[in-house]
Amino acid sequence: MKPLSWLRHGGLSVLLVGATALPCYSDTLVASFSDGTFVQQTTGPWQTTIITTTSQCTIVSSGYSTGGNPNDYRDDNLYFATSPKSYSSRGLVICLDSNATYTPNPSNTFSQLVISFDERQIAGPAGHSMCLEQDGKIFVGPSPLSAWTAGVWISGSVGGVQASAFNEIDTTTLIKNTSSHPDLQAGNTVTFGYCQYGVHNGPSVTSGRFDIDNWGVDVYIH
Repeated sequence: MKPLSWLRHGGLSVLLVGATALPCYSDTLVASFSDGTFVQQTTGPWQTTIITTTSQCTIVSSGYSTGGNPNDYRDDNLYFATSPKSYSSRGLVICLDSNATYTPNPSNTFSQLVISFDERQIAGPAGHSMCLEQDGKIFVGPSPLSAWTAGVWISGSVGGVQASAFNEIDTTTLIKNTSSHPDLQAGNTVTFGYCQYGVHNGPSVTSGRFDIDNWGVDVYIH
């Protein structure tokens, strides 16, 4: 089956199935956030939080002014020690944009999020994904990308994203709660961002070093 993707044109969302465009419903864009510059992430609107459950996990988050798609980009390196193999550990990089805030209006009907960013795989399978904060809770969401070519910038965009795609993560244990989701219909203000999450559980390791650029999220109602 060919992958599904979304095309936005004005207020209309169109679902693309292969080469066939199927009109869905008329949506209204009420908030749009994007950023392709991450060098000032520690002093500007982007705020980075690094959490690890053991010293066996190290995370380095850095910004660079050249080499991105096309210029500034962010590099996140999440690494687990390979010895001993039996330990369990988790690591999380949370990057929130203090300018990317949205307050749901109960008078409107939330429709969807359209998420996007460019990513370059350096090593490992643990890439970036979208995240958001609401009421002091962090919710880890999906990624617009599912496959990479090492060393190559890949652009991804996914529409139709619902609140149920974001799962709360305990910021102490770094365990996801798949039954807890944000309220994008009538809840309090949310702050959007992205994250990188990895797990070492016995001999199984999910780590990675990935670059990110041209992050964006659009909020639609109908």
